[in-house]
Amino acid sequence: MKKLQWIGCALVLALVLPGCNENSGTQPVSPVVSEGESTPAIRLAEATATPVSAASPTGTIPTLAETLRAEPSPSVVPAEEKAARIWLVQEPRIQSPVTTSVGMGPEVLQVAFAEAMDRQHVEKAIKSNMERAFGNAVWDKLTYSFQWENDQLLKLAVRPTGTEGPRPPGGSPRYAYSVNLEGARTQSGKTLGDGYFLHAEMLESRQLWRISLKDGSREQLSDFTEPYYVSRDIPVSGNTAFLQRGIQYCYCDMSVDLLSFAYGLETGELASYPATIMNNYQGEGDFYADTRGFFFAAPAAGEKVPSGGETVRIRPGGYIWGSAWSKDQRRIIMARGSSKEQVSGLDLIVYDRETGEEVKLVGAVKEELGDREVSSAKVPVSFYTDREYAYFSLPGKGSEPASRYRYEWDSQVLSPWNPPVEQSYYWLPFKDSSDGQYRLYGEGSLYRDGELVTRVTAHNLDAYRSSWLPDTRKLVSVVNDGQSLRLLLYDADQGTEQLITDRIGDDAELAGVSKDGQWVYLFASQRL
Repeated sequence: MKKLQWIGCALVLALVLPGCNENSGTQPVSPVVSEGESTPAIRLAEATATPVSAASPTGTIPTLAETLRAEPSPSVVPAEEKAARIWLVQEPRIQSPVTTSVGMGPEVLQVAFAEAMDRQHVEKAIKSNMERAFGNAVWDKLTYSFQWENDQLLKLAVRPTGTEGPRPPGGSPRYAYSVNLEGARTQSGKTLGDGYFLHAEMLESRQLWRISLKDGSREQLSDFTEPYYVSRDIPVSGNTAFLQRGIQYCYCDMSVDLLSFAYGLETGELASYPATIMNNYQGEGDFYADTRGFFFAAPAAGEKVPSGGETVRIRPGGYIWGSAWSKDQRRIIMARGSSKEQVSGLDLIVYDRETGEEVKLVGAVKEELGDREVSSAKVPVSFYTDREYAYFSLPGKGSEPASRYRYEWDSQVLSPWNPPVEQSYYWLPFKDSSDGQYRLYGEGSLYRDGELVTRVTAHNLDAYRSSWLPDTRKLVSVVNDGQSLRLLLYDADQGTEQLITDRIGDDAELAGVSKDGQWVYLFASQRL
């Protein structure tokens, strides 16, 4: 799956929940469960694990090894033998071994074993490991129950309590639990080793809202219980919002695998994509382009794609290191290597979806791709387009300046690009007004027909959290005044800003604007 995004795994949890690193996730495999199998009701009050307070000595709870020390020592089954698998019933693609995120409410997990298990010993191992994982927990207790379907299939229901109420001084509390099968025993006397775990960090679920630009009224559009989030690069389109969810979770700069969803604003239905959707595609050279502005890898036979968008399948082959739609949605530009290992001298390919023809400039993307700041992984080419050109930048070597290019759609010519602004990082994003008269660069400079008008920071606007209203020269922006978030409307022609509302919580994200320019969509954890 495509790696991207930065999400959450705090140092405090890294000490409590092993597996919080870039290698903690695995590619999903099919759960061991029958097709169409129903989930029976689970009673949630059979066992209670009370965590040790953060101030208590860590040695007060005996380890599982200590508990079992007096018993015979059977052979240990290492994780690579895949003797067991844990997954979320609500989202089976999130599977062990993994540190992941879940909502703040109850969760049901399925556990499948490769052979018949000693039920009592499995429950004993899970309880012991669960209690050990709560050395630094901040809630009062955890309630969970076991329901065996047979000796190889177990459902585990988990319900945290004590998570309501005021947050303690010093920041938000961290809620987590761990389902760890280490020490569980089979009926043949084998013991599972480490690596059979699903660590879950609980996050407040964010909701979609819309706010009227006319009078500031607002309406809640969702009631999610799981930790979805929106991408600024794939805004709401029509009646559909596009959401993501990380398979892994880390409060750090680790890249994680993402699950993607389409949410119907009117129907309230959530549909899953079989692959990660991206506004800038990176992956094998067989993929789909959706006219709503994103791309995703071609799904396997039989996998369904949510309806609602017009898509075209593109098969340039090789490995794609970045893509973008033209403004008229006729052409798609992309950088292609012969394989993922080729990171310089890439071909520039432009696909015309009306004619099916390709323009190919062999080796035109000469420079080597940039590196991610937190790993050795390469950053794909970011294309930005207007009616005449597609623009992109590549880093220089050492102290050399970045190389910037523009491709002219009609003449099919690639030439140097000399933008009016510079910044230390080679990446240079911009957003154009609908008529193309105004261009807002990511560093905050606003230009009209190539002439500097102002820096939007002078008007308390945030360039990265702003969006042009359709068919206008007005920007809507989520602004942080140091105490709270506000929603502002900036008129580029007049150079004036207008406060829409100052009551949008402290973590609201701009999710898009309506086609008629009357509504702004936000994603926030607090009630607006």
